[in-house]
Amino acid sequence: YHAAGRFAEALQHQERCLQIATDLDNDGMRAKALANLGASLSSLGRHAEALAAHRKSLLLLQEADNEVECARQLEAIALVLQAQGHDAKALRSFDRALALLEKNKAVMREADYAHESSRLRGHRALSMLAVGESVKATEELDGLVAAAREAGDMEHEASLLMHLGSMH
Repeated sequence: YHAAGRFAEALQHQERCLQIATDLDNDGMRAKALANLGASLSSLGRHAEALAAHRKSLLLLQEADNEVECARQLEAIALVLQAQGHDAKALRSFDRALALLEKNKAVMREADYAHESSRLRGHRALSMLAVGESVKATEELDGLVAAAREAGDMEHEASLLMHLGSMH
C-alpha cells in the first residue's frame, strides 16, 4: 500500500504488524515494522511520530548489532529531520549512517554498497547546502554525478543533476 501511495492503509497494516511482532516477542520483526511505520507516518506528514518509530527501530537494531540496518534507519531518521528543516541534525545522522556503511562495506554486496552510499551522499549534500556548505555540497554532487555516469546509472545521474541544477 505504501508503494501505491495509499499511506493511511499502509499505516493500518504496519500498526497491526507491529502488534503481532510485539505479541510474538520478535524484535527483528518489530524493528522492521517500526521502520515501515515510520515511513508511512512520514509520508502522511506526521514527522514527529515517524521520528519516534525510526528511533525505536534503531534501538532494536543496535541491540541486535545489525549495523547495516542501523545505517538504513539513521538515513531514514535523517530524511525525517530534513523534512522538518533540521538539516544540521540530519547531516550528523547522514554522517553516522555513512560511517556504519563504510565500516560494513566488506559484508555488503558491492553494488548494494555503491548504491546506498551514493544515495546517502546525495541526500547529505542537500543538508550540506541547507546549512551553508554549498561548495562542499556541489563538490559532493559533482563527484556522485561522475560516478553515476561511469557506472551507466542514467536514472541516478539525472536525479543528481536535478539537485545540482537547483543549487545554481
